[in-house]
Amino acid sequence: MSVVSFLVTLSESYYALAQSVNIIQNSPSNSKLPTNAGAREGERRGENNFLGSPSEQTSGCVGGIPKSFRTARALPRSGDSGQSSTPIEKLRGIQYIVRMRNRLTDELAVCGLNAVIAVSEYHPEQINRLFLREDRLPGFTKICKNLAERKRPYKICEDEELERICKSTHHQGVVAMILLPDVEPLSREDIDAWSREGKTGIVLHSVGNDHNLGAIIRSAAFFDVKYIIISENDEEAKLSTAAYRVAEGGMEHVTVRSVRNTAAFLRSASRDLIAIGTDIRARQRIANLPDIIGERQKKTAVRSGVTVRPGIAVVIGNEETGLPQPVKDACAVLVRIPGTGLMESLNVAQAATLFMQKIFEI
Repeated sequence: MSVVSFLVTLSESYYALAQSVNIIQNSPSNSKLPTNAGAREGERRGENNFLGSPSEQTSGCVGGIPKSFRTARALPRSGDSGQSSTPIEKLRGIQYIVRMRNRLTDELAVCGLNAVIAVSEYHPEQINRLFLREDRLPGFTKICKNLAERKRPYKICEDEELERICKSTHHQGVVAMILLPDVEPLSREDIDAWSREGKTGIVLHSVGNDHNLGAIIRSAAFFDVKYIIISENDEEAKLSTAAYRVAEGGMEHVTVRSVRNTAAFLRSASRDLIAIGTDIRARQRIANLPDIIGERQKKTAVRSGVTVRPGIAVVIGNEETGLPQPVKDACAVLVRIPGTGLMESLNVAQAATLFMQKIFEI
């Protein structure tokens, strides 16, 4: 096998591998990409950068792609200075050999129009990179300007590339890459503020579904529920791309915290919060919530001399198994949603929404 044939075979193999992980970029659409300062200079130098760590991004990005996935030196063309006149034109279109680096785990793709609008409006500093369809550009000029000022990239993409970036067909023409959210443990200060402000929170014990989590957060933002508490042991209910998308922007209006042991948390916070557990076999009904909360309010007034609405924690369990007995025992009261009996229970997000709406009107 000749050297040229070997190079062609090797380069084609790398090219196929690179395409399969979406890290090669030779699209003609690059010519219309809006880029940050220094992008054209990067192109002139033969740099073709791909998704990588925000900390390694510089103004020398090309098409909104950072230098952490910087390619090897561009393959030489015939006639280049210092190069032989070997017919390397056979490699035209295979311009770069890329080196994969696993630096994507510190970012999360947020997709969906309302979700990205909310992040860009309330927490623009969290966005490291933005990918959007050309028809979406007029609605994101402000965040694009912000990204350019921070020397962060944005890029015009077609639907196929957006799908590859966020691993979803429901991107609605825009994807923002943000730092992976860090859910902090619930602190004593959080509980004090929760109680002092008389806010409502939803405590989720093993709900096991990020779509349900997103739907609950959407309702929480709508009904002024400030706190969402998730279990550290729940591997499914995480702040994922799906959760952000389903929340429709609600993620920017709630405080998400975690606890290691739900029952222990409820016991320790029993003097500060009224824990209302959900149970399909409970004696109390959701219609009794005004009386339940009013009674707790009276007790608080007697103890402190001040009449304020108590902090409320609505405890929701898994759709199939409900709340475990230790968690039920730690609740001040158990409440059910009455129905026809044809269905054993509601979806967890539907049940949580009914509780939030009822408490909101009290």
